Amino acid sequence: MTPDQMPLPQIHHRLRRLRVRFVAIESARALLWAFGGLMVGGWLAAGVEAIAYLPPIVRLVPPGLVVLGAVIVAGGVLRVGLKGVRDTHSMALYVEKRVPSLRQRLITALELDDSTPCSEALLAITRDEALQSLLETSPEQIASRRRPRFAFWAAAAALVITVILGSRFPDGAAGIAHRWAHPTLAFSPPQQTHVTLEMATGVVVAGDDLDLHLAISGDIPTTATLRRRYVGETAWLEEELLVEERASEASAEESGTEASGYIRANARFAWDDVRQSFEVQGFAGDGETLQHTVKVIDPPVVTGLRLSFEYPDYSGLPARVEEEGGDLRALAGTAVRLEASSNKRLGTAEMVIDDSVRIPAQIVDRAAVVDWVLPAVMTHDARRHQYHIHLTDIDGIENREPIRYAIDILDDEVPVVNIVNPGHDADLPESQQVALGIEAMDDFGIGRIDLVYQINDGPPLRTRLGSPAEPRTSLHHIWDLTPHQLLPEDLVTYHAEAFDNDAVGGPKKGLSSAYTLRFPSLYELFDEVSIEQEQQLETLEEIAEQEQDAHDIVEQLRREVLKTDDLSWQEKKELDAALEAASERAEAVQELAREMAETMDQLEKSGLGSDQLLDKMEQIRELMAAVASPEMQEALEALQQAAQGELNPQELAEALREFQQDQQSFQERLDRTISLLQQIHAEQRLMAATEQAQDLEERQQQIDESLDAGDPSDAQRLADQEGRLAADTDRLQQELDELAEEMDQIHPPTSQGLKAQSQMMEQAKLNERMRMMEQQLDAGASQMARRQGEGLEEDLGRLSEAMQELQGEFSAGQRENLMGAIREIAADLLQLSFRQERLRRQIDTLDSPRALLEAPRQFALGSSLRRSIMALAEIGRQTMSLHPGLPTTLGYALQNAEGAAGHLSQKERHRALELQSEAMRRLNEAVLMLRESAKDLAQSKMPSGFAEAMERMMGLSQQQAALNEATQRSLQQQGRQQGQQGRGGQEEMMISRLAAEQRRIYQALSELERGLRGQRSLQERVGQIQKEMGDVLQQLEQRRPNQNLPQRQQRILQRMLDASRSIHARGFEKKRRSQVATQHAMDGPSWLPENLGQTPDRWRQAMGEALSGDYPAGYRRLVRRYYETVYSDLTQPEAEQP
Repeated sequence: MTPDQMPLPQIHHRLRRLRVRFVAIESARALLWAFGGLMVGGWLAAGVEAIAYLPPIVRLVPPGLVVLGAVIVAGGVLRVGLKGVRDTHSMALYVEKRVPSLRQRLITALELDDSTPCSEALLAITRDEALQSLLETSPEQIASRRRPRFAFWAAAAALVITVILGSRFPDGAAGIAHRWAHPTLAFSPPQQTHVTLEMATGVVVAGDDLDLHLAISGDIPTTATLRRRYVGETAWLEEELLVEERASEASAEESGTEASGYIRANARFAWDDVRQSFEVQGFAGDGETLQHTVKVIDPPVVTGLRLSFEYPDYSGLPARVEEEGGDLRALAGTAVRLEASSNKRLGTAEMVIDDSVRIPAQIVDRAAVVDWVLPAVMTHDARRHQYHIHLTDIDGIENREPIRYAIDILDDEVPVVNIVNPGHDADLPESQQVALGIEAMDDFGIGRIDLVYQINDGPPLRTRLGSPAEPRTSLHHIWDLTPHQLLPEDLVTYHAEAFDNDAVGGPKKGLSSAYTLRFPSLYELFDEVSIEQEQQLETLEEIAEQEQDAHDIVEQLRREVLKTDDLSWQEKKELDAALEAASERAEAVQELAREMAETMDQLEKSGLGSDQLLDKMEQIRELMAAVASPEMQEALEALQQAAQGELNPQELAEALREFQQDQQSFQERLDRTISLLQQIHAEQRLMAATEQAQDLEERQQQIDESLDAGDPSDAQRLADQEGRLAADTDRLQQELDELAEEMDQIHPPTSQGLKAQSQMMEQAKLNERMRMMEQQLDAGASQMARRQGEGLEEDLGRLSEAMQELQGEFSAGQRENLMGAIREIAADLLQLSFRQERLRRQIDTLDSPRALLEAPRQFALGSSLRRSIMALAEIGRQTMSLHPGLPTTLGYALQNAEGAAGHLSQKERHRALELQSEAMRRLNEAVLMLRESAKDLAQSKMPSGFAEAMERMMGLSQQQAALNEATQRSLQQQGRQQGQQGRGGQEEMMISRLAAEQRRIYQALSELERGLRGQRSLQERVGQIQKEMGDVLQQLEQRRPNQNLPQRQQRILQRMLDASRSIHARGFEKKRRSQVATQHAMDGPSWLPENLGQTPDRWRQAMGEALSGDYPAGYRRLVRRYYETVYSDLTQPEAEQP
């Protein structure tokens, strides 16, 4: 055997081959792990570079570390894998581990050599077996090729990742590789956000709005920034903009576009009203745009506007030019020239009206001219429009937001026309002529004025009243309606029409309010007045009932005060309510008096009331006005103050007593007024029936006369009149029946006469005959109708005469009855005066015990006087002719007579004699007043107590003024002679004459006070004057006048003047007349001195203050005469003074 064939060399050879295989596998495994690590580390290094963009030199550190790491990994893996297999022996040990069937024979064969002391055969066998086992063992079992499998997959995965990332980011990978290949060069990171500025144009017209858009791609930030500044400025103005995304990456991929170039978001900035050229730049994320410059140019602008107006000829207005503003405000038909100047040369220009109508303008360089006539009617109904000037320069640039001016086409106003007289619906007067007052006004002129009227339902009629051709005119026209032959109850509706002189749009018409004229019948007039009077009577009766209830409440409260010395809260509330109701009732009576005055005016205007009837109504109206006397008003106010104040019970009870007395007087006057109104209402109805009967006769006579004229066309009109006459006749018959029942209580003979006339009308069948005559007229039987009319005319004439006789008999009978009753009461009072005188003489001769026996006779005399007073009160309910002082005079007489009886019963003879004398004096005064009343009744007039009292007070005031003047002169002379001894005889005589004159005025004032009895407030005022005059009289009679005597006399005069005015106010109802205020131009200096260049005149100022009061004309003349007399005396030289 050769050496090579020896087992041991073969074993070494086999082990070396296994070791090579093993090293190769482990090396491959180490290389695979190093490759995978290199791939992963390379991408990590690339990521660092992509993020950090490392500077030169440093840029190689990451890849270098990756390569170093890969080498270290490979060495580590290889070292670990080859651990313990460094030589053949270690390889044999590794094989022993991998192949357990060797059972250490391989190690033994290697370790035993030939020199080892052992059996060679055994050694050879061992080596053979080891070789045989080694040869039989598969190399795959010792060094498997599957060991680097995991490393292979890891390297493959790293390679796949590398391929994927490389294909996904080829540019980035290439860029990184480029930067690694040039480690000494500096590179900047690429932009993540790409920004582009988008504008419509680089030239903007001043005043336009500009939208700036930033188109953003790449990394989309939430906000972007826009910087702008005007050209020539250095400071930037930054605007932060909100970024809005427009598309996602997925949408870009779906659309097949490149994501890197696709615009994904934008930001917008709206710049309003750009005025200057500017620079702009946008920023978003790490991207920015280039700096852009935008040029702003001016548009054409209207720099001046001139308007020329030529008004229509009819307006009479002069031409005018406006160079400020631009609003067109003129009449329709006005020719307007509009001249507009611009800041630039113009290509075209237009006047645009309401953004619809365009009027081309003539262009001259920088000016535009438009001629236009304002139309009367434009496209729209509204009269106000607007216009603007549309300009286009030679570059085609239009003006921006032109100023809009108003177009106000003024209407030629519709004329205004008013019928100022009568100016309301009215009844047609008997003359059938109406005085018309018409006022018309227009802004430029009235063309004509027409009167348009319509009778009942007939056609409209027109009458031209004038053509004034003036802007303002006033016409007066007497409108005569007699040619139309109007019938009672016909209605005329009329109005005025005024036309202007508008020559452009045509004359305009103005209408006045429409009024009516009605031809009333007597029946309607009397019915209207009768209804008003009945309502007044009902109101007065209600007030009388309420007043009686209030009287009971006040009496109960007065007794409660006397009993408990106080009022409870509930009683105070009742008192307040009673006082308030009393005030309202007084005001209601005053209002009724005013309404009655209006009724009287209506009767007087229509001619329905006789002078005698109107006088009676005036007297009743004055009585109604005096029902709520000033005394009652004063008592009412005093009681209200007492109820609200802290008066003691006695004072409150006294106030209640005085108010109750005035309340009783109010009740009596109210009852008297109601009775008189009832009587005069019946008398008025009688007079109305008489007038109606006469009217029936006259109307029948007119119809008969028209039949005699023989006009066939009047047949229908006459038939209508006859039908109305029949209806009025039937109405008169019913009125006579009702009036007869009312007269039955007032004057029975007149009632019987009225019934007789009603029966005569029934027997004569007047109504049936009139209806028959109406039918005959309708049928055209004029002759038969004429005969029928003659009979009716005769019967109606007899009826009219009978009614006039009844009215005369009623008036005469009433007067005679009243006069007889007054004379009878006067005789009774005179007889009572004689009895009182005889009884007084008899008692004067007796002592007190014996005089006591005459007390019953005195009581009987008082009872007789009371009965006479009651009878006189009943007469007062039927006439106004009784003297107003009678109730007070007889009241004093009764009080004295009964007081005398009481004193006789108390054995007070002297006091009884005084009261008897006073009672007798009062009775004599009452008899004189009754005789005067009878005289007034015979003359059908009422005594004017207030007027007489005012005249007497005015006369006394004049006498007191003269006395004051004389006293003043006397005291002045006395002062000048103060240094002389004693007082001269002339001065003593002067003072005696002054005292006598003052005494005469004092006595006259006492008589005046007696005439005012029953008027407590006036009587008290005159009494206060008497008291102060008595003190002055005492000084004069004692010949000791002091220096304050003129002041006291002057105060007396002032009180007399005030009392005169108060008396006048009681009988005089003030009427005011309004006047429309007008403006008058002042013609004089611009200023005047406060004293008007004169020295203040104290006396004239005093006269002016005195005359400023509300006095009657006679009183004002007295005041003026007094002050002028004093002024004349003061201005005379002292040499002329006595």
